[in-house]
Amino acid sequence: MQVLPFNARAPVWLDGPFILLHVQPDHRVVVSNHALGAVYSDLAEEVDRCTLVFKRLQAVALPPEESVAFIQRVAGDL
Repeated sequence: MQVLPFNARAPVWLDGPFILLHVQPDHRVVVSNHALGAVYSDLAEEVDRCTLVFKRLQAVALPPEESVAFIQRVAGDL
């Protein structure tokens, strides 16, 4: 788990939430959620685009260890 801080600066453009599924070793699917439902796609171009966005998010997010510490700190403030 990684936390994406509000002050993270990165060229990440999100059109909304999505889920990357690795159904089989050679079959990936992206699920894009929106107000009217969800769209499923296994088109390589769309899956690759979302994979790139995910990798960019990972790159600017706190590392896993720092994310856990952040969550514990915030939970302690509640």
